[in-house]
Amino acid sequence: MTAPSERRPSSPRAVFKIGGSCLRSTRAFDRVAEIARAELDDRPGRPVVLVLSALSGITAALDVAWTRARRDGVVDVAAVAGPHLAALGCLPDPARAAASCELGALLGDLAHHLERAASGRGGEALLRDAVLAAGERASILVGAALLRGLHGIPARALVGAAAGLECDDRAGDATLLDASAPRVRERLSASGVHLVAGFVADRRDGAGLATLGRGGSDYTAAFIAGVFGRPAILLKDTPGVCTADPAAVPGAPVVERLDYADALLLGRLGAQVVFEKAVLEAARHGISIRVRAFEPATAGADGGNVAETVIEPASDALDRIPEVRLRSPALACARDVELVADDGTDVTSGAWRVRRDPLARLETLPSIAGAGLELGPRSVLAGRAGRSPGAPTARPADELALVSIFGAFDDPDRRAAVLACLDRASVRAIAIGQVVDGEALAVVVARDRATPALQALHDAVVTPLLGGPRPAVERPSR
Repeated sequence: MTAPSERRPSSPRAVFKIGGSCLRSTRAFDRVAEIARAELDDRPGRPVVLVLSALSGITAALDVAWTRARRDGVVDVAAVAGPHLAALGCLPDPARAAASCELGALLGDLAHHLERAASGRGGEALLRDAVLAAGERASILVGAALLRGLHGIPARALVGAAAGLECDDRAGDATLLDASAPRVRERLSASGVHLVAGFVADRRDGAGLATLGRGGSDYTAAFIAGVFGRPAILLKDTPGVCTADPAAVPGAPVVERLDYADALLLGRLGAQVVFEKAVLEAARHGISIRVRAFEPATAGADGGNVAETVIEPASDALDRIPEVRLRSPALACARDVELVADDGTDVTSGAWRVRRDPLARLETLPSIAGAGLELGPRSVLAGRAGRSPGAPTARPADELALVSIFGAFDDPDRRAAVLACLDRASVRAIAIGQVVDGEALAVVVARDRATPALQALHDAVVTPLLGGPRPAVERPSR
């Protein structure tokens, strides 16, 4: 008689997601093969699930191709074809010929969609989704071919319904359906390596593929991980969630732990390492998200422990940062923002208009409710703007950025230090004040000065909160 444990469908140890910024060359797929082989060796007979984004730059190239087709009637798939054909070039024949044939069929589909877009035939939203979906489709096709042909790894390329993934009918920002969970479990429980296209799923109305919005591949991985009750491991070009964007602040330390609420707030204020839909999906299922570097060079000093950020229901990060009196650890982040004043003129004259977050799903996370944040590129934040001495007047049409510092109280000394460090960095603060119900101190600056502002504030505010040297408090020059 078969034991109960043997009758249960097999499940992966974790669901991995590999970001497009990591997939820059054929060498990147050698690393994908290393990850897959390690999982296969660790758990023989268990499935390995890897969610892939499009290759680096491909989604942007598809967006350009779509725009040219709609605006100019030009159909051109060369920018998409080139990197994928180059990746397949290292395969021996006949594997190269077979994979190139599959890729040719995919590119033919893409050209057909672009021709329809150029002629004005078909629904614009549906066609655009079909065009953008080609990036992830091509990525898993190439990845599976390289894993099989160069590394002898039994890899399958799965898109949408082939992986059990079904979504609603909202083009451009679709939601994965809970009803598809049994099919996901059934189709991803077989042994071997499953390369799943992130960012896309089949629409329930049968109209084709829909895209899942910004961060859609993270969301895909979190959804699949939730189906199996396993962690989602997001492999990125950063070693985790850092105290600031490491591209702007080299050497910014990794935050070891965050809770769901921290991650949501940070994402909305610009720390776009883990996107909102993925965090909400993980919170729904009570699973953890682990963010770590794709390349193994970020292992700990002892060569063992890998640097990573763990996002889970409870965070003990504050135990290691005794000076921080808020729930959130000390971080700095920046994002583009549009501010609207009560009187409709400028944002420095008084209270900013409050807009409640429209997402009912956030009611499951009460600490976020009423944060006064609205999703999208035109976010409006609730609070009061304090006028920075000598600051220019900002109007709603101006290109602005909000630079926020978590763990920083808005007391007179801290405000003076912030304004002084911005002045030394030649950044003029348009407004300064508390945002997100007092969770963060924030300044509004011109968008093109956001990076130097982030660098200056990380050094002046975040580093001392983490136990580094504390800057002298100076009055800003006027």
